[in-house]
Amino acid sequence: MKHLKLMLIEDEMHIRKLIKESIDWNAIGVDIIAEASNAYEALEVLDECEPDVIMSDVCMPFMDGIELSNRILRKFPTIKIVILSGHDEFEFAQRAIKAGVSDFLLKPIKKEEIVELFEKLRKQIIVEEENRKQTDQIKEIYNKYSDYIFEKAIDNILKGVTEQKFGEQIFKYYDL
Repeated sequence: MKHLKLMLIEDEMHIRKLIKESIDWNAIGVDIIAEASNAYEALEVLDECEPDVIMSDVCMPFMDGIELSNRILRKFPTIKIVILSGHDEFEFAQRAIKAGVSDFLLKPIKKEEIVELFEKLRKQIIVEEENRKQTDQIKEIYNKYSDYIFEKAIDNILKGVTEQKFGEQIFKYYDL
């Protein structure tokens, strides 16, 4: 099972400790690799720890979890963010969705919710990683054979084998 790397951001130390200790993170394939007590602390260590998932409180001093999510996702669009809130307010959930977070959980969090959520996130991350690998492989093949593809396309255009519409697209693509 692929272990997910989690960064936990919660301004109240006792809640952070409760979250860490109330779940057997290792059993569900999660390693807590970093913690922060506010958004600025989180941003300072983010580059170094490269988490797969960030679990952040919504209400924190200086910058809330949703603004933090906006900043993180602009720089690291593949990170999954889960917002925790003690407030059952539609506005928070609505802002979180607009920010692009992966999920929004209400405190107190149930263990079953966490297990289910991290299984869903793991599957999403694995699929996205596989898609990136395939895209990279296609780009690599294209770069390796792009000169040949170009020469073959031009040769077919000159021989009249290629339809005019396709030939025009090739000329446009290669800015000819």
